[in-house]
Amino acid sequence: MIPKSEASGQASSRIGKLFKFKGEIHSEQDLFVDGVVEGMISVPKNLLVIGASSQVNADVHAHSLILHGKLNGDVTVSERIEIKKTGSLQGNLVTQRIVVEDGGIFRGSCDTRSPEAIPAGEPAARKKRPAAIATPKTAEAARPGVAQKAPASRPAGRP
Repeated sequence: MIPKSEASGQASSRIGKLFKFKGEIHSEQDLFVDGVVEGMISVPKNLLVIGASSQVNADVHAHSLILHGKLNGDVTVSERIEIKKTGSLQGNLVTQRIVVEDGGIFRGSCDTRSPEAIPAGEPAARKKRPAAIATPKTAEAARPGVAQKAPASRPAGRP
């Protein structure tokens, strides 16, 4: 069954099992995805349901999310995310509340915040690893052809 938006009374949109989409999806009503989606999905005021046969490789922003299928990407959910027993999420998550059923899979980081602190409109930015900082010791060790000093050894029995 396709969910109805309780706030607006509008029927939901549906992306079926045989549907493949690449790009950005913005919806002002509930959205049910059961196909393949790559890119970005934004349903900031409504419910997003990702069906059991779906494969979603996208950054997601939704008011609420129910995950039955596979989702890879950064996710911002302002209210609540439910990862069902057949669901799998791999990526960074920012949400107010999270529920993971027995059997559900979540790999990534989770940041739970109050509703006021959750960014509106766009998915969480991908966390980038800081660049390695070269210290004088590591910079010398990284240069080929530079002789390395052996650590000073202490005679046995002396502190």
